[in-house]
Parts: sequence; C-alpha cells; structure tokens
Amino acid sequence: MRPAAKSEPDALLDDPKWDCAAECTALTLLREVSGVFTSVCRSVTLVFLLVLAAGCSFETYGVDTYLVDRGLDLTDVIDFKLGAGMGLGVKLQASDYMGVGLGAGAYDPTVESFGRRFFHNEHDGFLQGLVVGADGTPIGTVNDATTVNILLLQLRGLDLPFIERFRFGGEILLPGFQFGLFVNLGEVFDFLCGVVTFDPALDDGMRKGADLFPPPVPPHEEDRPPVTMPHTPGEEP
Repeated sequence: MRPAAKSEPDALLDDPKWDCAAECTALTLLREVSGVFTSVCRSVTLVFLLVLAAGCSFETYGVDTYLVDRGLDLTDVIDFKLGAGMGLGVKLQASDYMGVGLGAGAYDPTVESFGRRFFHNEHDGFLQGLVVGADGTPIGTVNDATTVNILLLQLRGLDLPFIERFRFGGEILLPGFQFGLFVNLGEVFDFLCGVVTFDPALDDGMRKGADLFPPPVPPHEEDRPPVTMPHTPGEEP
C-alpha cells in the first residue's frame, strides 16, 4: 500500500530549508500591525465624527461660546465646600447616598459648589459619630440642607438635581475653617456629552457661581393682569 501523500503544510514542516520560526514571527508581526492599523482607523473615525458633530454646533452657538462652555464643564468636575468654622471633625461620602463621619462643631457661613451652581448657607452644624450623625442646617429651615447618616446610608434634605448626586470626596472641620473637596461624576458625564453639544446638566451659557436655588423672578409689568377699579352703577368704567 502506497503511503498517503503529505499535505502542503506537512511537506513544509519536513523541508529543512523552510524556517518555521522566521515565518511565524513574520505572521505574528503582520497580525499585530494589522490590529494597530485597525485601532488607529477606528480612533480617527471616532474623532472625525466628534469633530463633525461639534462643528455643526459652531453654526448655532459659535466657536467662542462652545469653547467657553467646554472649559467651564471641565471646571465643574471638581466641587468644593468652604466656610469658617469651629470644632474638629471629618466626613467622607461616596455619592449622595453613602457617607460616614466623626467629630463635632459648627461652621458659619459656608459656600458649596454643585457643578456650575453654588449653594450658600448659614448656621450649619456638624455632629458625626461614625454609626449615626447629622450635619447642615436645622430641619425645617429655609432650604433645609440637613444631611443624616445612619450606618453608611446618607439622606440629604436638600433637593439636588439628579446629576449632582454622584460626588465622591470628603470634608474636614478644624478650628477656624471648614473645607471639602469632591469629584463630581455627574459633571464628568456632562463634560463628555458636551463635546457633542449635549447638555444633561442644563448649564451651557450659565455663569460659574450661579445660585443652586435662584429666587423666583417677579413677573414683568406687561405680564401682570390689568387692575380694574370699582365703580358705581351709572358711571362710566
């Protein structure tokens, strides 16, 4: 019985002149170069689409306005809390739903940033005992900013916009001052969306430091209903 003919790959393996290692190295290098080229093409395409989308917005908003809004969006990623205080304490928070602290004191007044908007408060208290604690203004006051901590859960009285509820950081209270620093993941999302002109935080065109809860605007004179004067029968109105 004649032996079966060898396939071409087997014949190459038996050929002493064929360098398997060099061939495999060349194929591996070719595969890596192809993968890098594909990744670069995808990245260039994505950047092109983003630039195209951003370019479309320039016609509506203008280049200067677009760049200013993106720059402010970048500053919104870091939030701060600053005030004068008396006492000693520290508090950490992971989003607006988890937090823990230790210490006691008071600070008055304070300013706290939530992205583009600022919240000004007075007569804040601080009393944290790891397992349970609270800080902020007394319950029931105007703009109730009380934050209650039970175990690791955190409940805030302040009705924040949803996008501002994902801040990670902490604050410290020392004799003379109080300071906090937070990374706002909601504003990170807003910055990335802003590249293609989406504005989930609804802050494009807003100045830095705008009130978190602006006072109600009184109606214009032309928007008010006309005032009618009473008159007696028989008289012309």
